Amino acid sequence: MYQVKKAEKGYITEFDLELFTKNAKETEMRRLFHKMLNEELFTYYFQPIVSAADGSIYAEISRHLLVRIRSCSWLTRKSACMK
Repeated sequence: MYQVKKAEKGYITEFDLELFTKNAKETEMRRLFHKMLNEELFTYYFQPIVSAADGSIYAEISRHLLVRIRSCSWLTRKSACMK
């Protein structure tokens, strides 16, 4: 529907189930992400970048950021959750 609204006035097209499904999934993911942000459900872990050769920290300013979801009771796909 929104694709047609963005097109020229008076334009007609057939319903595209694949496009509708894709847009619905994106909308749901966006909604879940905002829910997690608003409810502060993320846990952040900062890790220094370490040399594999000698174990020294060679990027003190730059760090890896790992993000995990604290609570997954409301998620259908729980692979991103903390264990």
